[in-house]
Amino acid sequence: MQSFKSYLTESEIKPLHKVLNPSQMKALRKHPDFHYISGDYGSKIFAKYGPRHSPGLNHFIIANGDPKFRMDIAMTPRGKMYSHEIHKRSDEGWDFIKGGQGSKD
Repeated sequence: MQSFKSYLTESEIKPLHKVLNPSQMKALRKHPDFHYISGDYGSKIFAKYGPRHSPGLNHFIIANGDPKFRMDIAMTPRGKMYSHEIHKRSDEGWDFIKGGQGSKD
């Protein structure tokens, strides 16, 4: 099993505001499943680019400093969310909790 620190150090891990632009951060804060990641007031949230990062659709992996939950998201540079998955840390690795598609409008 891979440790959380080794998982995070596979690529550039930065604070959330260094990876997402303001439009993406605003859309993420409004998302109903962001409460898994947000944690307590003042908790640090880290992000990295996902494996399928492209100019038209950005993929991110977002995790709290407390390594319980991870959120994989796909969104446009303007903040339109296309899909997301929530994973929870377990002894065997990351278990899928919840996922969904964004709006199609």
